[in-house]
Amino acid sequence: MNALQKKRLQSLLDKAVQWDCPLKGYTSFGIGGPAKALVIVENRKELQQVLHFFNEEKILWRVLGRGTNILIEDKGFAGAVLLLSGEFKELRIDEQKDGILLHAGAGHSLSKLSSRCMEDGFTGLEFAIGIPGSVGGAVIMNAGAWGGAISDAIFELELQTAVEATVYRKEDVQFGYRTSNIPSEEAFVISSATFSLRRGVREKICSKCRSYLDERKKSQPAGHGNAGSFFKNPQGDSAGRLIDASGMKGACVGDAEISSKHANFIINRGNASATDIIQLMELVIATVYRDSGIRLEPEVQIW
Repeated sequence: MNALQKKRLQSLLDKAVQWDCPLKGYTSFGIGGPAKALVIVENRKELQQVLHFFNEEKILWRVLGRGTNILIEDKGFAGAVLLLSGEFKELRIDEQKDGILLHAGAGHSLSKLSSRCMEDGFTGLEFAIGIPGSVGGAVIMNAGAWGGAISDAIFELELQTAVEATVYRKEDVQFGYRTSNIPSEEAFVISSATFSLRRGVREKICSKCRSYLDERKKSQPAGHGNAGSFFKNPQGDSAGRLIDASGMKGACVGDAEISSKHANFIINRGNASATDIIQLMELVIATVYRDSGIRLEPEVQIW
């Protein structure tokens, strides 16, 4: 961006833009080169103005949620990265005769949302307990665990483009395994999601959530940067099982390592680069394909 563009962009925002901002502190991997601009957006008016500006000036942009399913390359991102804050982290509960409508800003923590439902005795999002992403990111990838997925609970979505905000009902969106297809012709940002939930027995909900958290602690690595499950599970099988069967647990490239606790986790032992992670990913794909004939696909997005 040139000086005039920088000045115009800053004039649209309350929070100061961070220029040439390293992104490793914004990802769970602890890896990532700089973005040309890190932009914190506080409300829908700011978001629409910023998107209009990016379109007008043909500036590349992306939204970064909680950085938990992302690998940002060492060279960084040659554009602007948006962080949703302020009203995008708000939560509103509407009690209905036949259930609960829970309106959550796209920047709200998914795990905190599930915890709030547990505390209030709302059932439908137990599977999301401990998933460390944002609501918006979870919708985009149709996040799930323990046989449940975000699409199971979605009622409607609000999308913001450079022109307008649009509401999409669940039936307007095609959800698949770790994917969503939102039929917008314009570039958009998910600004909020509404979930359809039910009242349940709080003790049963708490017990289910605790069991899910206990299983996560037992089976998933802690203490090192990672992005959760790295590969999608192929139909009828498990990526972790295939990687383990190929003898890849503990394999390293630089400071990137296949976790010895769960083979579908690549961990940053401290100083891994994005290049280390990518090379290890490619080694896993090649080895598993050689041994099983199955080509694994990354679940983690690479920028």
